[in-house]
Amino acid sequence: MKKARIAGITMAIALVVMTTAVQPAAANPGTRLESLYGFLVERYDDDGERGFTRIGQTISRNEPTYSATIALDALGYFDARPPPFDLLKMKNFTQKLQWIRSLDETDDQYGSMADFIAGSYDIHSTFMGIQTWFLLSQQDEDIPGMEDVTMNLTATLVYVNKTYNEDGGFGRAEGEDSDLLSTYHAVSTMDAILEAISEEFPEQTWSVWLPNATATVEWILKCREGNGFKISPDSRVSGVTSTASALLALDILDALPQISDDIQDIADWIGSLQVEQATSMQYVGGWAEGVNTNDTNIMSTYYALLALDLLDAIDSQVNQSIAVDFILDCQATDGSWGFTPEREVGNIAYVGRAIRSLEMLNQNLNQVLAVEDPNNPAPVLLDWRIVAVIAITVGAVVIAIVSVRMD
Repeated sequence: MKKARIAGITMAIALVVMTTAVQPAAANPGTRLESLYGFLVERYDDDGERGFTRIGQTISRNEPTYSATIALDALGYFDARPPPFDLLKMKNFTQKLQWIRSLDETDDQYGSMADFIAGSYDIHSTFMGIQTWFLLSQQDEDIPGMEDVTMNLTATLVYVNKTYNEDGGFGRAEGEDSDLLSTYHAVSTMDAILEAISEEFPEQTWSVWLPNATATVEWILKCREGNGFKISPDSRVSGVTSTASALLALDILDALPQISDDIQDIADWIGSLQVEQATSMQYVGGWAEGVNTNDTNIMSTYYALLALDLLDAIDSQVNQSIAVDFILDCQATDGSWGFTPEREVGNIAYVGRAIRSLEMLNQNLNQVLAVEDPNNPAPVLLDWRIVAVIAITVGAVVIAIVSVRMD
């Protein structure tokens, strides 16, 4: 029986030594980046047009693709060779969004970019489609076949021109009233296209496509209300989205110096809308759309940062740490981004804006998103060393009892 006791003690000592020498098994928590990437992979139309889809849908659409490409490009995925997504087919899909086949310039939709192939269209879907087109075109030299996918960009200028109104502004679609967001998207689209075709078609200039830019500038300035801008002259409330749209459009039209004396006051006003102390229905760190609107959200935050970035005022006007926290808190449980924090299901449309917002706040994206995703924390693991020690203790007690009885 002494031999049994000695063997038991030896085994116990060996197991104790082993439990202290070997590291415990650890959980493998998902990071924010992994959650986001997993979401985008799920939304990728791998069996169809190779664009991105909305939650609950299966067809490639314009806005989801626009948003996803902004995020994936910023995160470096498009620079991988080979890239994890078929960029050639994605560019083909973007080309197919343009309404041009079997149409001529007199058709309402001629040159516009649709929400989906042969789908609805307006100046906003056109803006997003063109932005996606030029982003994907940055890969033309590195990926065979990309340069062969072309688009009639002049046709898009024709469509944009149709949304111009006599008051100088642009509407969402032909015949629609002018508003600042549509005006910004219109002049931004014109600017991107005119710059892209300037070498091949030097005769295509602003004077051809917007001969009365002065009227557009004057209309924008009529939207001014205090230190902000309203969505249109007849609107009642100024907001950060309309203010950002006004500033961005004026900058494109080289008219920002006309309000140079007021730039500081405008920046102060935008900065004042960042929520630093939460009240009812607000979240710390983000922006409300306007004064006392109590609607802190990711889109107002995005446009506020666009405006302040343009004015080179982010460092002076933004509490950056809480702004970053707010944006990260808007990541939904499904890995996308929500309109506000604490959403289980987000919207792919907000993903690109969130990533762009983090960029404007000078964040290293791969670093800030490399932290554990609090929406998908690591499972609690029971350290096997604890289990082993408990088993050894129980075994030792059993051996001791048996030994005593046998003695």
